[in-house]
Amino acid sequence: MTSLKLIIVEDELRLRNSIAYLIPWESRGLEVIGVYGDGIEGWQAIERMKPDVLLLDIEVPGMGGLQLAERALTLGISMKIVILSGHDDFKFAQTAVSLGVSQYLLKPAGDTEILAAVTEAAEQLRKERESQYERITLERKWAEHIPRLQENFLQNWISGRYEPWEITRKSEEFRLPARSETVYAAVAAEIDPLAEDETRFTAKDQELLRFTLLCLAKDFTAESNSCIVFHDYGGLTVLVFAQNKEESENAFINRVNGAATHLLSLVQDCLKLTASAGIGSPCAGSDIRRSYMQAVQALQERMIYGINIVIPFREESAPTLVSASVQHLERKLEAAMQTGDPAATAAAADELFHEAIGKAETTDQIAEYVIILKSLLIRVIQSKGWSLRDVVEQDYDIFHKPELLQSKEQIRSWLLRTVRQIAEYGVSRRHKSHHEFIRAALALIEEQLDQDISLYAMADRLHVSSSYLSHLFKQEVGTPFSQYVIRRKMEHAKELLLGGAKVYDAVLKTGFRDISYFTKVFRKIWGITPGECKRK
Repeated sequence: MTSLKLIIVEDELRLRNSIAYLIPWESRGLEVIGVYGDGIEGWQAIERMKPDVLLLDIEVPGMGGLQLAERALTLGISMKIVILSGHDDFKFAQTAVSLGVSQYLLKPAGDTEILAAVTEAAEQLRKERESQYERITLERKWAEHIPRLQENFLQNWISGRYEPWEITRKSEEFRLPARSETVYAAVAAEIDPLAEDETRFTAKDQELLRFTLLCLAKDFTAESNSCIVFHDYGGLTVLVFAQNKEESENAFINRVNGAATHLLSLVQDCLKLTASAGIGSPCAGSDIRRSYMQAVQALQERMIYGINIVIPFREESAPTLVSASVQHLERKLEAAMQTGDPAATAAAADELFHEAIGKAETTDQIAEYVIILKSLLIRVIQSKGWSLRDVVEQDYDIFHKPELLQSKEQIRSWLLRTVRQIAEYGVSRRHKSHHEFIRAALALIEEQLDQDISLYAMADRLHVSSSYLSHLFKQEVGTPFSQYVIRRKMEHAKELLLGGAKVYDAVLKTGFRDISYFTKVFRKIWGITPGECKRK
């Protein structure tokens, strides 16, 4: 237990020494740091050392105990005061209590009584300080958590999870200005999809960009008491503007539109990127969910109107049915993908995009047609027995999360990229199957070097036409089939002769029946006769 500092001011020498040196203060966690017989000296010590407890005689030279107590309490520190008085006049005690004195003892008070009074005052001080520390700790923890609590409240508020009476009460609790009866308009803002040639940021930086947008919005609205900025559950930056009492609805809408436009210009200036924003209709705080949902819906309209734009909410018209021309282009694209022609496939995909997505008038039309496109692409991939994940690779998530496509340009890039991936995957599969086919042919040639190997016999063995085998072999190996076979036989013959085999044995083991013909072919390839090769 930390000792508390005690100063004693008593003009009677004998009593002063008795109090200071005979009472066991240390046993009660008290340390005497000053003993004075004069009020002025006592005040100077109090001002300098700022003790925890004062034991004051009510009548001392220079400055009385009550005056000394009054001045000590003006120091603004937590302190307890015990008064020793030779007067039993009620007015003195009343004055002492009004000043905040903890104990008032009448002389002659014994050591035990003085020790008990000072100890009680010290314990009161310790409890008060502990309580103050706990309160400060709680306040600090509250301050640390208040931002998250505020964000939770605001997210629940725009989600419509509170009754009107809860909005005001919880808002006051979390130190926010939201009120159920105030008129608000919500704005939903987001960084636009990154361009394909963007090199400074990637999809992995999405959270960083969202945080930066939030900070920009908070900075430029910091001096306004009529705007609240936070993230919704999906990471969109939400700005909720309050209408001023003297402000007309038109002026309010213009102010919100101007603020949203300013935010987008800040994004361009600071990040060299673009952002878009949707604005909901004004409504009461108890109905803020409606304005927020309208703002989100308006933001999605950038698929129609483009990026880097502020879009007010408008009611959508009824979606139109898919036209016959679009259906014709779907069949054209599917046929192109089945044939595997990359140029024809890309042209058909681009034509279909401009007819179906490019002419769409609502986000619902776009969303529904994206589903149709996904179904078409998946059907083609599965008809070939391929795995969707293997074909589209990094774009696999787009087939499960339509919200990843946030603009027409993104949809177009995704469509063209996917049909290109399908074409390239088909080519790679054909090459792979070709490689496997040629490997099988080469292995058979190695097994049959001691036999007569013909193109027709090999084609029959591999269950293909001789013309197909001839074309594929030349394409993959770079040498006509018959030339490759002769070359391998002569290489094998050379290995046998250099290894000590007789010329006749080399002839038999390379499938030749005529030694003179063998010699002629050997000399043509190696420039020497088999006998000369053997001697070397």
